[in-house]
Amino acid sequence: ANMTRYDVWVADELFLTGTADEIVPIVEVDARMIGEGKPGKITAKFLEAFRRRACLDGTKIYQYIFYMHNFYKLQQKVDLPIHYT
Repeated sequence: ANMTRYDVWVADELFLTGTADEIVPIVEVDARMIGEGKPGKITAKFLEAFRRRACLDGTKIYQYIFYMHNFYKLQQKVDLPIHYT
């Protein structure tokens, strides 16, 4: 369903999700306070559950860095035609 500005303005809580920012509480939109003007209980529960799950199932950052380091070394050795933007 499509949300309108009115739906946002009268919401009890709002949050955005994304890969880099995880879960971000929204407390104001268009200079209007959302809910009580602070992150709500439901948002806090989502964030807690997300972080708990990410610790169990997520790729550890040092594993990712090690993987990327080796990938770039391999690329340099065999001169792979890969371009990054």
